[in-house]
Amino acid sequence: MRAEVKGFYSSDIDVHCYESSDPEIDGQWIRFLVGPQGHEGEESFDILICTPRWLEKQIEKTGPRLGMNHFIVNRFDLRYAIPVLTNKITSVYGDNWDDIAGRLSKIGYWEFEGYTDTINS
Repeated sequence: MRAEVKGFYSSDIDVHCYESSDPEIDGQWIRFLVGPQGHEGEESFDILICTPRWLEKQIEKTGPRLGMNHFIVNRFDLRYAIPVLTNKITSVYGDNWDDIAGRLSKIGYWEFEGYTDTINS
């Protein structure tokens, strides 16, 4: 079973036409909707696409940060970043969806990250 990107968007920008005002200093969260290839259903994985200079500015403002769920590029260009991330996501496979989702959670923040089923525990 393989992962399939079923869509992507951002609540802050229009990902299909966004042009950075400064491609050297930019960062945007993008939500990828991913599900099992050829099957219905999807779950979200959030990835921060950003530049090193944008990260530097954020660290100056708020202090050190952990780097999970970051995709760091030299120049901010979604026409480049989205296909690269899509290829990375669709290369993930596993025996079942839980296996795939666990692997994808190393790329982006999974909406069910840390979820535990309290009924069966």
